[in-house]
Amino acid sequence: MRGFGAKKVERFGEAFLKALHGDAPTPVLPTRELQQRLPLPKQPVAQHRTISKVPAAPMTGDLMARLLSLRERLATEHRLPPYFVLRDSTLHEIARTMPVHLNALSAINGVGEKKAHQFGAAILDTLHG
Repeated sequence: MRGFGAKKVERFGEAFLKALHGDAPTPVLPTRELQQRLPLPKQPVAQHRTISKVPAAPMTGDLMARLLSLRERLATEHRLPPYFVLRDSTLHEIARTMPVHLNALSAINGVGEKKAHQFGAAILDTLHG
């Protein structure tokens, strides 16, 4: 609960529990026992994106030079370290897949929706412009 730090809990916690449950003590279950009592989720847990393995080849070629230059420019504009804008492995993946729209760009590991929205137009222009 927001706004309840340790001091407030120490001061008002017992009165709050009595008001909530009456004078009956509230059992505190150990974590393992609590986990056994909780029902299992009925839907499978969503799987995370798989991390694509990009060869650790040195970045060469005109396209990689343009992507590196773009990353430096965006980092300077946004006052961020270049690796915050796009990691080297992400640049390799962008160069390998050559996405043509923002949805494809945001599906690349290391880009996501926020970076696609923030930097996507510049990246796509660098790739296809």
